[in-house]
Amino acid sequence: MVSEENASKNQREHPGGRADGEKDATDVAAIPEDLFAATGLPGTSPASDPLLNRDLDQRYRVTRLLGSGGMGKVYAGVHIVTGKRFAIKVLNPELVHNDEARRRFEREAKAVMAIDHPHIVELYDYGQTPTGVPFITMEYLEGSTLRAFLSEAPATGLPVDQAMTIGLQMAQALQHVHERGVVHRDVKPDNIHIEVDRNQVVVAKLFDFGIARIQSQEAVTGAAAGPPRTLAYAAPEMYERSDYLSPAIDVYALGVTLFEIFTKQRPFSGSGVGLLLAHLKETPPNVSQLRRDVKIPTELDALVARMLAKKPEQRPTMAEISDAMAALTAQLPPTRGLHNLRTYVLPKRLPRRTSAEPGGTPSVSIPALSARPSTATRSLERIEAERQQVGAKLERESRSILHRLFRHDLPPDITPLQQRAAELGTQQGEVELELALLQDTLAQEKATIAAERQALRRKLHGLRDELRAATTQVVGTPSRNIAQELAELELAYATRIAPSALIERVTQQANLQQRLSVELIDVQRELAERLLLAITSVPDEVGNIGRGRLDASRLLFAKRLNMLLSDLDALDESLSEHLMLDA
Repeated sequence: MVSEENASKNQREHPGGRADGEKDATDVAAIPEDLFAATGLPGTSPASDPLLNRDLDQRYRVTRLLGSGGMGKVYAGVHIVTGKRFAIKVLNPELVHNDEARRRFEREAKAVMAIDHPHIVELYDYGQTPTGVPFITMEYLEGSTLRAFLSEAPATGLPVDQAMTIGLQMAQALQHVHERGVVHRDVKPDNIHIEVDRNQVVVAKLFDFGIARIQSQEAVTGAAAGPPRTLAYAAPEMYERSDYLSPAIDVYALGVTLFEIFTKQRPFSGSGVGLLLAHLKETPPNVSQLRRDVKIPTELDALVARMLAKKPEQRPTMAEISDAMAALTAQLPPTRGLHNLRTYVLPKRLPRRTSAEPGGTPSVSIPALSARPSTATRSLERIEAERQQVGAKLERESRSILHRLFRHDLPPDITPLQQRAAELGTQQGEVELELALLQDTLAQEKATIAAERQALRRKLHGLRDELRAATTQVVGTPSRNIAQELAELELAYATRIAPSALIERVTQQANLQQRLSVELIDVQRELAERLLLAITSVPDEVGNIGRGRLDASRLLFAKRLNMLLSDLDALDESLSEHLMLDA
């Protein structure tokens, strides 16, 4: 599968799947590794191309060339009945009589036709051109490869939440593949497609099963040529053993890919024999050693190290990796998506603790606080989570002050604020519980729809096979228009699924949760400010309020409240900046 937007760009920047111009020495297989790499400009097609504007199987019209390579070409096409766009991969006509090439091409079709997963490119159909050249019809993707996406990332690597999301999606996709007895054998950033929606949600899809192997089938590539592989991502056993084929080689390649997207470096440098020896002998550094700008969980270091183990039996299964990545992802602030889109409510105000004007928060003569970390580069979800943490700390600090300093002399207006904070906390808990239940129900609904579409997809494939086999009509049997049935099924499959009614309810509850959170933090701030005023308003020797020297305990409480309120100010300012940018 080749993305139209970035096809030629990727080939220019990363010829043959190499990163940053580094030579990978990948020409070790009988069939080239740069399968269907784009060498022409998207949207431009030779006038002499015999497939342009032709119909295939009376269902697909070829519209333009997307890319070409040693094995064949990839075209953009449209379904004649449904109007849906597809990518059509056609074997090079010169290889039609090459048994090895044809079997590899057909094996990709068989491998992917058995797979249906949201993070794997969908293979929709297969057939032959009017001249007998095989083709496969795939989901048309817009966006870029992970390789191109990574090239635009900062020098340190992708943001941790994005990298974790991609890693989890690929682990889940490969778990699905392995459970069906298929080994991809060429997992790398060049074979992962990336889309990023307007809310910066990353969606990754694995593609190019051109050298995938069904474990129960015999090898296609000749043993003398060596196993197909990309050197930088190939497991050690692929050089040492003839019985290397197992899901463990995909685990190793995904480990290299994870290391690369987190650090923008590969675990082993060099090329050729030097790179091969590094895979066989060297121990890679931890991800955290190269990623100093953020805190990398120790569990991630341990997981990647296990995935890059020299012996395949020491590596985790893809199911174990999926579970581990899901647990790590859960520790991060949620990625913004459909169910996190909210009508944001800003805090009531952005107070300053440097004002001594009447009615403002009093300045306190305390030592200068250390500079707080900048929030400019934090995600919106991280800022929201940190605001809630600071609000909770303010409330705990306020309770401690009330217990120690004002047990028998409660300042005015404190009780209503305490009651309101308790009410908001209770409401927020109830809304969070309902939101979690709604999201679980929505997930179950999605699973049911996915199962129904999978059943429809199987029916489609069966009816297509039946149509191809229906060459004669037995006299006396009822006439059946299989082509018409197929067209109706294809229309049904192409019909967009109506959005669930639950989505609106989920969005409403998420909005309510966010409003309650903001109001609760406002109340916690107001309570802290009232207490700060109370503990700093002590009489001096002549009875003037606010000018006396604070005792040690009051000074300590004032310092703590000032620090937390300053943190909240900075977070509120950063929240405002983010929302202004989004607008």
